[in-house]
Amino acid sequence: VDWFDTKTSTFFLTDTVVSNSVTLEINVPPIQSDYAFIITKIGSTGIAGFTDSKFNFNLKQNFPNPFNSKTRIAFSLPEISKVNLKIYNSLGEEVKSLITNEIYNSGEYEIVFNSEELPSGVYFYKLQTEKFSQTRKMILLK
Repeated sequence: VDWFDTKTSTFFLTDTVVSNSVTLEINVPPIQSDYAFIITKIGSTGIAGFTDSKFNFNLKQNFPNPFNSKTRIAFSLPEISKVNLKIYNSLGEEVKSLITNEIYNSGEYEIVFNSEELPSGVYFYKLQTEKFSQTRKMILLK
């Protein structure tokens, strides 16, 4: 603890693990009992434009598109998520499940979709998590 403001019950801490010092402001509310109190994070980190993750939920356009037999599907996650990635035909019928209820950490991912058993046509791929859902179109030419 660098210092404590008794009027606002606020601690000011400096994180010295990172190369640049980061100030973290923590508000300590009144004590709830003789032995317990709650600490909550408030305010800013002091870094302009800082977010908790460098990633956003995003489903990218497959590449190549149109494609012949194989294509890459990339997506990013800002937080740990249960992921589903499914392929649908133009009638909305599921034809392939690439990822089913798998837990992924925050980060960027790329899946290779092998469509050898499918006929030429328009297909849709859908990424779904607890907090995000996005669908994109792709064209298979054989």
